[in-house]
Amino acid sequence: MSWVRFLRTSAGRTALRHTLVFSTVVSLCVGLTLYAQMRYIDDNVAQLLRHEAKRLKQIHDTQPHQAFLEEIAELQSQSLDIERLFALAQRGQPVPERLRSSYPEGKVFNLWVDDRDIPGLVREESGYWPAMVVPLDDGCTLLISIHSEINEALRHQLLPTIVVLGVLLVITMLWLGASIGRIMLARVEVLNDTARAVTAGELSRRAPMDGSGDEFDELSSHFNTMLDKTEKLLLGMRRVSDNVAHDLRKPLSRLRSGLEVTLLETRTPEQYRQAMENAVLEADNVIATFNSLLQIARVESGAGPRELKLVDLGALATELAELYQSDNEPIITRTQEAVLTLGDPHLLRQALSNLLENALKFSKNHEIAIEVDKVENRSVVTVSDRGPGIPPDKREFVLERFSRLEDARSTPGNGLGLAMVKATAELHQAELTLEDNHPGLRVVLGFKSLG
Repeated sequence: MSWVRFLRTSAGRTALRHTLVFSTVVSLCVGLTLYAQMRYIDDNVAQLLRHEAKRLKQIHDTQPHQAFLEEIAELQSQSLDIERLFALAQRGQPVPERLRSSYPEGKVFNLWVDDRDIPGLVREESGYWPAMVVPLDDGCTLLISIHSEINEALRHQLLPTIVVLGVLLVITMLWLGASIGRIMLARVEVLNDTARAVTAGELSRRAPMDGSGDEFDELSSHFNTMLDKTEKLLLGMRRVSDNVAHDLRKPLSRLRSGLEVTLLETRTPEQYRQAMENAVLEADNVIATFNSLLQIARVESGAGPRELKLVDLGALATELAELYQSDNEPIITRTQEAVLTLGDPHLLRQALSNLLENALKFSKNHEIAIEVDKVENRSVVTVSDRGPGIPPDKREFVLERFSRLEDARSTPGNGLGLAMVKATAELHQAELTLEDNHPGLRVVLGFKSLG
């Protein structure tokens, strides 16, 4: 990946922005560190100047003048790491012109010193030396200046060392930022490649996961879940299209054939009326099928207005049982009070109606039971019948659209009732299970309980 492409990405811009911030902080730290070190060196030299000035003044005031001069000569002749420069104005002799200072007495200041001041004495290159002017009791004035080779060497080496260290830190930060940014971008590119492949038609393609459990693994997991659902919906649409073509061909063919037969011969008004009624009936069946498909699609996608309310499942079950109750088709109702859940009343009513209609269709005048109970934190609705039941290996199959067992082909219906129940259960995050009622079928819906 080119640097131009990298810098155009959010990862590249973030790495560059953080590097600039880090560089600014490092520069401030380097400057403060250098200032602190220089200040430390200057304070040490100033302390040494004050110490020697105090000691020489004490010698001058307590010992003979010759001893004072010998001490100065001794200090000046020492060839250690510290060079000293002394200038004494006595007996009316002024301090040398170039060593004269206007600084207040007793204060440390910087004095320019070179070989012209005292030929042969200054061993180092010309430069500023810390100095101090000390007044003596006899009216003389002593100028003391100190040059430390160790301090100056440290001063000269400190700046390039700290600067080099700062540059290395900035370069390291740039490299780390670029590396981290490119690693993050590589993970994002994997998702982009997966998205491009899926867009190109590879519906089985999934984003890889490295098992680290980081945010990219979490994103890949959500991405793959979305792709799984998308693939499932697309496959479902294809299957629905095939089923629609298969299951609606017959009623449409019957509708067309009936109309053609009616047009072949002249018929009585009653016969035309009967033919029109048959055509309307067939058209109603086709419209009902399409309406059921549309309702299932809306429920599965979560589209359309939803009116979520507190629904008393026991009261709803009792109301529907009374509606479908008849002398030949007894419905036994067992419910508890105040079994509440949050849901869409219309969809829940439709789902329970579908279950009761299926039970009535296959029970053949046998007993049907609808029960509403509280099980721990779940509100459970159970619809049981004494019909032929559904084999365990076919229970997932019958929940799909237009899925009907061979024994049910001869009964009225379009194979969308249980599909609607499944879609409603998923929308309400309810658990739907089909069980054996020995004999018959038990359909169990478990909702979140609110009461």
